[in-house]
Amino acid sequence: MAKNFKKIYVLIAFSYDSKCIKNTVSSLLENHAPFTTEVEILLVENGIKSFHKDYFNQLNASPFNLSYSYYPEGGKSKALNFAIKNLLDVDSFIIFSDDDITFNKNWIINYLQAFKKFGPNHFFGGAFKCAYQDKPDPNILHLMPKSARGANDDYYIRNSTSLFLGFNWAAFAKDIVDVGYFNEALGPGTGTSGQETEMQKRLLANSVERVFVNDNSVIHFVPADKISLEWTKQRAKKIAIGKKLKEDRFSVRLKDTLKTVTVLFKNSPKNLKAYYYTAKVACIRLYHTI
Repeated sequence: MAKNFKKIYVLIAFSYDSKCIKNTVSSLLENHAPFTTEVEILLVENGIKSFHKDYFNQLNASPFNLSYSYYPEGGKSKALNFAIKNLLDVDSFIIFSDDDITFNKNWIINYLQAFKKFGPNHFFGGAFKCAYQDKPDPNILHLMPKSARGANDDYYIRNSTSLFLGFNWAAFAKDIVDVGYFNEALGPGTGTSGQETEMQKRLLANSVERVFVNDNSVIHFVPADKISLEWTKQRAKKIAIGKKLKEDRFSVRLKDTLKTVTVLFKNSPKNLKAYYYTAKVACIRLYHTI
């Protein structure tokens, strides 16, 4: 059983140009509230300007507490670290999500039950489905990242080491503090991706165990411009550069990423050449070696 903890925080860091954050918060407020544990929703807008302050400061979030903050520097990892360092208690649990999610109504309670059962030194996550603005091309869907394909309960049960996506996972605040917060060189706003995966790997390396939470799926909205060929190419580049940032030399994983893009763009050699050159230059600039 878990030790007593002070509060549950639902933490969402979002960019100033978010188009879905209001719908996401509206869905979150439909969650059933725990009777015995206080829940606070922390919204951290980041970027060049605060566009949502007035709306959220006037929003009736009952039965939850809702706090809005603005962090002027762009970058999701920076906004998450700002919140963990300044807005919450270290003896608390944090549930992480994003600004394009629809929640099941027991989402918070299901995490609370898992927290109480396993306690600190564990991190948690659930499955997800995708809701597409436009129907994706089945010929390229399998080449897209998991976030655009979905992963159900059976997937996470079969793949017991698979890590969780950034919009449906949770951890004890002190466990995150103990491994040194999020890597601010990774994630949205940096030209890379994978900050949650990198964090979860550090938690595992620090003997924090992975726990899959059954029947706690969310729905991830995928807009039309994020299922296109061009977006898939750019996403692959971000993954490649992100992996290079986390590794000391040109890795097999980066080569595999380039192979994936080769398959995707085998009929467009000019696009492939442009992509490969961009990724290669990025690697040379970062590590002065290929």
